[in-house]
Amino acid sequence: MINQIRMKTEILSIMKHIATFIASVTIITLSTLNGTAQNVGIGESSPNVKLDIKGTNGNDLLNVKDDNANSRLYVEEGGHPNITF
Repeated sequence: MINQIRMKTEILSIMKHIATFIASVTIITLSTLNGTAQNVGIGESSPNVKLDIKGTNGNDLLNVKDDNANSRLYVEEGGHPNITF
């Protein structure tokens, strides 16, 4: 019985590590980190500034929301910003 509990605990631990690894790989494929220049790119493989965001397929670029899910900073595909205070 004790061995079964230990085995279940080990399996859960391994599954957690695998899930963390998969999440990390997904994040890495969606974004780029240039450690030398300390730049981050989202949708951009060669970020030239601290945060470089490239939209795709006609999607808007950025949507920053508050804790009530209200958009506070929104940048449309064409670069038109909308800032709400």
